[in-house]
Amino acid sequence: MKYFIFAICALIGRAAAVGVVGTPPGFAAGTTGGGSATPQYPADIAQLKTWLTDSTPRVIVLDKE
Repeated sequence: MKYFIFAICALIGRAAAVGVVGTPPGFAAGTTGGGSATPQYPADIAQLKTWLTDSTPRVIVLDKE
């Protein structure tokens, strides 16, 4: 069991180290990303709309429909 946990931890560390390369297609073509910004969770659709239209770099995490 402890080897299984070790293997999972190793895979998680490896996945986190993988970077994104290339240019996003479609609607994402103009995005620049949030860089090292702290992930933020919008409280509601109004806040999400505000965040999507201002110029502050963000990493927006959607945790609900």
